[in-house]
Amino acid sequence: MAPEPHRGKRNDPSLVAFVADKIAQEKGISYEKVCEATKENAKRFFNIK
Repeated sequence: MAPEPHRGKRNDPSLVAFVADKIAQEKGISYEKVCEATKENAKRFFNIK
């Protein structure tokens, strides 16, 4: 399901910024902090040094 404001349209990776923004709002943290945490999680998951 595509995030707001693209609900009802095809979802694709270019909309991930909307998801990160919503997570930041809900958690009361900065957008940048969400992006940094996501990057670090991906690096650990894919074993990227």
